[in-house]
Amino acid sequence: MENIGALPVCDQVTGLDLMSETRYMSLEGLERWTSLRALALYGATHLRQLNRMPALHGLETLRFFAIPDLDLRLTAPLTVLRELLLLPGDTAPDLAPLTELPSLETLALYGGEPFDLTPLAGCANLTVQLAYGTKVTGTEHFPPERIVRTH
Repeated sequence: MENIGALPVCDQVTGLDLMSETRYMSLEGLERWTSLRALALYGATHLRQLNRMPALHGLETLRFFAIPDLDLRLTAPLTVLRELLLLPGDTAPDLAPLTELPSLETLALYGGEPFDLTPLAGCANLTVQLAYGTKVTGTEHFPPERIVRTH
């Protein structure tokens, strides 16, 4: 299958994980899946395609896996996004574009490269979850209850 559009639309499907085996699959046709509220993407190709699909801008949960040079400015249209998980492919992305997401409540970070949380200090409703071993800077700008370390 070359693109997701070859699959029949199922209104009952609210979550979809497109993992490594699908990284070269085109998302063409995914915009017909308007009931999606959660999506996991693996690879930069998927992220660029998602940005061009306004019908999916109602996503509430988004997970990015192994996306090198992740540009979070591409998340700007996702104004109802409440939860974002980042496991970047190489270096930690600039988190500043996330300040444009008014509904973002939870940011889960995974990875060895340090994430700078400083730009997010003004996001009063944001809780940051840090996976074991995830390095961050800028935690001093957050109340302790908004930084959660998982084991």
